[in-house]
Amino acid sequence: MRHVAASIVVLTDGKEMRQACVDVQGEEVTAIRPLTHETPFTEWFGGIIELRQENGILMAYRDGEIIKE
Repeated sequence: MRHVAASIVVLTDGKEMRQACVDVQGEEVTAIRPLTHETPFTEWFGGIIELRQENGILMAYRDGEIIKE
């Protein structure tokens, strides 16, 4: 499992979460949560992570590239 965080996470409905963490297993997003404190093994990405639903799987992208485990 890979934990990544960003200043802004854009949800599939277009709403934005500020200071959020996304958990990725393989290519699938397994959890999204507010980043309320520093958590171990979390990579900080500046900028924006965009979530997209593709073929029934929730996936995360940064700068047009899929975020993988």
